[in-house]
Amino acid sequence: MKKLLLLLIFGILIVVSFGCKDDDGTTMGIDDDMPPIDTLPCLDALDSLTVPAINVDTMLQLDDCPLSWVEIYPERYRYLSPSFNPNNMEEVALIRLDNQTFEYRLCILNLCSGELDVLEAEAFNGVDWGTNGWILFSKLDLQVWKVRPDGSGQQRLTSIGENSSPIWNDEGDRIAYSLTNTGEFFILDEEGNAVDTVKGMENREACDWSATNKLITPFEPGSADDIYYFDLDLDTLIKIDEEGNEAYIHDGKWGKEERLYWLAQYQLAYTDINTKERTVLFKLADGFNNRFYRSFTISPDYKHIILNREDWKQLNECDVEVVHSLYIMDIDGSNERKVLIPE
Repeated sequence: MKKLLLLLIFGILIVVSFGCKDDDGTTMGIDDDMPPIDTLPCLDALDSLTVPAINVDTMLQLDDCPLSWVEIYPERYRYLSPSFNPNNMEEVALIRLDNQTFEYRLCILNLCSGELDVLEAEAFNGVDWGTNGWILFSKLDLQVWKVRPDGSGQQRLTSIGENSSPIWNDEGDRIAYSLTNTGEFFILDEEGNAVDTVKGMENREACDWSATNKLITPFEPGSADDIYYFDLDLDTLIKIDEEGNEAYIHDGKWGKEERLYWLAQYQLAYTDINTKERTVLFKLADGFNNRFYRSFTISPDYKHIILNREDWKQLNECDVEVVHSLYIMDIDGSNERKVLIPE
């Protein structure tokens, strides 16, 4: 009997020392409070790299200026067009515009270390980081380029026209972009060879390409307030939502379960493409116009959103102070924080 009791105690000690299975099957020790390996604690806290957002909304009275009003930039840089690395959500590609030299640069920001790597790549717009590791962008020459995140292998993919908004497909082997001076919409392979011309996307631009082969295209030619997607498999344009006449749609991204996230000047929302039900994540009250949101990116785990935000402050009847920054928030629109980017 004593021998049996000793064996039982020994068995219990073995179980305690090796830990137990968590709900997802991961072995965890009794005192093991480490997060799962697929999450990044720095994205949940970012204590040293962010400060809480200060949102004091006001009404700018720029119509009182007898001439055109002037934008004044008190900070050295503007930060634009963020795009998460789909293979490593510690990293975000972005454009940095120097307000003194007017020099554009593609940069890589590490959200855990706070380091900013400035590449020798003149990125003007359309930054998109592909699953193949290459970053797409347009230069001031309005051609489509790609580059590796360490700055190597820079390659021009187009050679004519005015090209904008290049985006990768989910597999990283196709590129969609708009030839804006002719209205044509092209699909290239990863080396820049033309694969297809999409007639149903003429005079349109695309913001994001879903895993189910759908392109977000924010507005109909001649209109600024409608949200569509184009189904490449069905060759069909589908309208899913609309805003008021003054609400220009700036950007769109695909979320989980084919939720279409879209960003207007004063609000961020998503629309379920099946039910067409809208969920507003934030919206400025009517009349307030001192905050603008221009572009955004969603983290690969669909837990965070990073946005390009402008804060405007009226100095007098004709001068307005403008600060461009990146802000991070939770996917539900809460916990908005300004990202402190080193110069």
